Amino acid sequence: MLDQLLANIAIDLKFFRRNRLLLAIAFVFIAVTAIFITGSLVWGSSSGRFEIVQAIFMQLSYFTSLFTAFLGLLLVSTQVRSKNIKLVLTKPCRPEVWLASAFLSAIGVAFLLHIATLLVAIVLSLVWGIPLQAGFAFLTITAFVRSVIILGYLVLLTMAFHPVVAVLLAVVFTESTFYELRMAVLTGIKATGGNILLPLLEKSSYLIYMLLPMTTPYEEKYGAVTQSMRVSGELWATSIYSLAYAATLTLLFYFGSLRLLQRKNLM
Repeated sequence: MLDQLLANIAIDLKFFRRNRLLLAIAFVFIAVTAIFITGSLVWGSSSGRFEIVQAIFMQLSYFTSLFTAFLGLLLVSTQVRSKNIKLVLTKPCRPEVWLASAFLSAIGVAFLLHIATLLVAIVLSLVWGIPLQAGFAFLTITAFVRSVIILGYLVLLTMAFHPVVAVLLAVVFTESTFYELRMAVLTGIKATGGNILLPLLEKSSYLIYMLLPMTTPYEEKYGAVTQSMRVSGELWATSIYSLAYAATLTLLFYFGSLRLLQRKNLM
């Protein structure tokens, strides 16, 4: 089974490397980042170099999270919807092995890209004589967690719906959307008082909010880190909890995706 898993991971990585759409997306991200870096170097002042490094790091982290989501989306949708997966499963290769390789290969690429982003921040800091800040390492962990959660969520939705629908659902059905909806309903309840539909809507939105995955767990605790890039000792514990949360969610997404995969007519 391990040999099959490693073989599938190698095939997935070759797919990532040869897929023209992924290459186009990566090119756009790199081009936008290059334009941003060039503009920052030309118009940014020497005293604002820390802000430049910070902005470059945050933008690359955000792009990496989006790119990771596209990795999982394209790999799963291309193989499943075109029925190419049947060539793999009839070798034979068990569905759980193929799906595990898809998750692991995309997560592995995400990890390497986030490490590369961290190295960019470190190199720019050293070149410009800026003191290294632990916040870059901390935010690399939180960005990696976000990438893994979004990846798993999108793969699960792609197994259940058309890729376009899956993307729309991933954008709309987020915990922040239903949190804001609940706050708006609570405001409406206070303003109108006797409307019987609003309390039902509030309970429904709260239930959905609790069921949806958090893409950035403990976000309220490290908001200040994105400004100062300084990390207190207690915040490092939240990064461990976030990794554990992401690992748990990924397993749930994996088994949910596997169940949907097994129910598809792939032959």
